[in-house]
Amino acid sequence: MSDFNVKDFIAENLARGIEDGTFTQAQANMLAVNYYSRGALNDADLQQIDEAGKAIVAERAQRIAMQAQADEQSRIRDADMANVNPDLEQGIELNGHRPGVLENKID
Repeated sequence: MSDFNVKDFIAENLARGIEDGTFTQAQANMLAVNYYSRGALNDADLQQIDEAGKAIVAERAQRIAMQAQADEQSRIRDADMANVNPDLEQGIELNGHRPGVLENKID
């Protein structure tokens, strides 16, 4: 059986809290300082927790930016498609035929 490591437990749970939105990075850092003041963490632990929090926040910001860019591209694509042939959406007949409608012809 492995030994329980309280430092790892604290660091992992603070990181998880930042990831899932339970804590902001500032809140996680304040909690880490609280554990530091009680002797559960040292200076290196605080730095590691802060760096992990910054990495998580940066990754989240990148994902949000990528999603916003994808949403914008989708919006532009949808707008472009609406302008391709507005007659198609309006059902206007061209040359006596309705675009997109198959006619049943029996010869």
